Amino acid sequence: MKHPTIDRNQALRIAQQQYTPPKEAFEIYDEMPANWIIYGGDRYNPDEHWFIQGPIRDGIIGGSRVIIISRETGEVVYDGPAGE
Repeated sequence: MKHPTIDRNQALRIAQQQYTPPKEAFEIYDEMPANWIIYGGDRYNPDEHWFIQGPIRDGIIGGSRVIIISRETGEVVYDGPAGE
């Protein structure tokens, strides 16, 4: 992978845009936390992705909401629950 073009702050802004209206209280990680259970989660290389945890969407029952963002393009490659 070439040098990431999306930095930590840009990844957080992308995650906040996923919410309508935007919400606060996001945590960003350099690698996927061990307690996250995401189907196919092993395909998200920590060198290539940002791992962001935020509040669950309104009306959805479950654990935390996870947004995984490409460090290279800023594309949201996963947006869903994390079974914790």
